[in-house]
Amino acid sequence: MRNRHLRNYAWSLLGGLAMVAALWGAIVVVTAHNRAALRAEARVEAGNMARVFAEHIRRTVTMIDLALQDYRAYQRSNPGSPPAEGWRDAYLKEGGVFQWATIDERGMMAFSNLAPVTKPVDLSDREHFRVHRDSGRDELFISKPVLGRVSQRWSIQFTRRLSKPDGSFAGVVVLSVEPDYFIANFEAIDTGAHGVTLLAGMDRIVRARFSRQEADTRGLGEALPADYPFFDPARPVGAAPVTSFVDGVDRHSGWRQVKGYPLVVAAQVADDDVMERAVVVERNLHLVGALVTAVLLAGALAIGHLLERRARAQRLLERQADELRIANGEVERLAYVAAHDLQEPLRAITSYSQLVAMTYADALDDEGREWLGEVTAAAARMKHLLRDIQLYLAEKSLPLPTAPLAADTALKAALARLAPMVAETGAEIDAAPLPEVMADARRLTETFCVLLANALQYRAPGRPPRIRVAARREGGFHALEVADNGIGIAPDYHERIFEVFQRLHSRADHPGTGMGLAIVRKMIQRLGGHIRVASTPGEGSTFTILLPDPALPPGHAAPSTRTTLTEARHDPADHAPEGREDVHRAAGGG
Repeated sequence: MRNRHLRNYAWSLLGGLAMVAALWGAIVVVTAHNRAALRAEARVEAGNMARVFAEHIRRTVTMIDLALQDYRAYQRSNPGSPPAEGWRDAYLKEGGVFQWATIDERGMMAFSNLAPVTKPVDLSDREHFRVHRDSGRDELFISKPVLGRVSQRWSIQFTRRLSKPDGSFAGVVVLSVEPDYFIANFEAIDTGAHGVTLLAGMDRIVRARFSRQEADTRGLGEALPADYPFFDPARPVGAAPVTSFVDGVDRHSGWRQVKGYPLVVAAQVADDDVMERAVVVERNLHLVGALVTAVLLAGALAIGHLLERRARAQRLLERQADELRIANGEVERLAYVAAHDLQEPLRAITSYSQLVAMTYADALDDEGREWLGEVTAAAARMKHLLRDIQLYLAEKSLPLPTAPLAADTALKAALARLAPMVAETGAEIDAAPLPEVMADARRLTETFCVLLANALQYRAPGRPPRIRVAARREGGFHALEVADNGIGIAPDYHERIFEVFQRLHSRADHPGTGMGLAIVRKMIQRLGGHIRVASTPGEGSTFTILLPDPALPPGHAAPSTRTTLTEARHDPADHAPEGREDVHRAAGGG
């Protein structure tokens, strides 16, 4: 008797826990989305800071080069003589250039403003001398940070070639700039408490680096790791997460190669600083979640208490077995709804979110309305996901075909469903005659719908979709091929895409649950067949469906080698045009 009493509480508590799980699942989704949005915003901010800083560096280097050319012109007419007092002020801020010098054709110091050249100073081994001596081109050269033999200070050497009247090599003119000259400019760029701003050459060597952390000022003259994406000529501008080679901190980096010079700048915002912005939102979500959890659990215990009182009253008033079975059946049904129908609390979350949005619209700011929208969107995504999981699990309960089916029939039905989408995209579909296969109309039609819809949605920009449907024999199978000229699939994903929840694109670009092709694969396997893909990125993909030949006895069509199961893309059903909703309901979102 006591066990029966406890069972009512257990089932109601289980139902409450299921609703709590749904609630916290929604909170986790909202939290993850908020963090992802903050990280994306941080990368945009880092890119904007890098753009501003790159332009500043370009102008600074241009002015240094103009000063260098002016100094060279003076040295040609007055070799070995210092220029007029204040000549550099026309180009540079105070403290920019601390040394101007001349090196003769042998690599010996001929002049320096820091000290008279009384002893030979051999600079022939310096890179900024050798590059001009060996190349013969009149180009600005920006050296790595070096320790000056005359100044005994770390500096970046800006140099140009000196030529004799006949064009032969006469030496090098040098302007020495301290890295701190650039660091002073970094301080105006706020990358956060743990952010970093750096200037490097296209040779990956750091010219200057600034951090607001005293213990994080290393890196001058060191080479940046090979996996840093800053130096790809094909990507002169970009933003990406990187891990610092100095302190191991994860940062969101925006970089920009300096136009006209072999330099790149990067503004890096620490991920920890970004996540501090999420603390307030997450604290509020957790507080609301804790309050709702308490209400749900209290309600579950109250329901358990009411159920127990009802059962006790029925046992006392009516001892008949049929009434006991009815009572137990009601309890079991209520427990099943509370334990398994997770979409009901999701609908409640959505409804109350919308009610709050309508009732308190004037009291909410834009951020509050955005949060409510995110809760509603997250609940909708979870609803679609639960529905697709049910479809995925229910596949095994569908009856198997008892007679062959003309594959042309299933293809025509799929094309009829997708007619609006075909017309909208201007697709060309070339369908060859298809054979009879051992399949049922529902499964094969939905398979064609998913593959054709994917080909239409994931089309390559700038060219209309072209889809070819054909058939051939492969061993004891009929191979039905759906080929397109879309964006294609990278080879790295050819072994994992047919698994559930695998996505190649962000939800913002291509919404879906990541289950469309997983459901297709399960349907084809249930029919005794296989599905695979061959693809070239940028050129298109070919999906091959292998179904048994109905003319052969069962088991005779088994292939001699294992078929690779892959998935190229996701089902677009979540945002399909009119006429595609039934495809999503049967085949799942991609």
